[in-house]
Amino acid sequence: MDHCLAGMPLRPLLQPEYYGSFCARRMQSNIDRTVFGEMCMRLASRIAINRTIAGVHFPMDSAVGAILGLTLADYIHALCDPTVGHLTSANFHGTAFPAADDFDWHTLYLAEDDLQRKISGPKSDPWATAVNQTTTSEMVSRPLAWLWKKAQSEWQNV
Repeated sequence: MDHCLAGMPLRPLLQPEYYGSFCARRMQSNIDRTVFGEMCMRLASRIAINRTIAGVHFPMDSAVGAILGLTLADYIHALCDPTVGHLTSANFHGTAFPAADDFDWHTLYLAEDDLQRKISGPKSDPWATAVNQTTTSEMVSRPLAWLWKKAQSEWQNV
């Protein structure tokens, strides 16, 4: 594929079929869910810490954002994939969050199980709680399920 800039031909170093918008297909196909979940949480944590250092967020903001992001991702996954069978409902108890502490995402999410922890913080006064709820086939969105299957099929045999 040739492109021109001011009449001069430009040839890309990589052909478009070899790279994607998120990460390389070959790389992503070899990463299991645990490692991928860990990588995503580490990236989000770095961004959150930088925002705290920059003075635009408090650690509590990062904790609430992580809870919201994990809960929404779980909900959307349940809407897309009828085989999931559950979704997570989470609560944040702001007065119990240790204001002097930094937010550590490990207290909230188990990458190896791809689940939010049921209790985050001390058992006697947790700052976050999560409950798994069973989903039914009526909850699944047919258009989102179709899109989910299409996306999954693109990553087969890579």
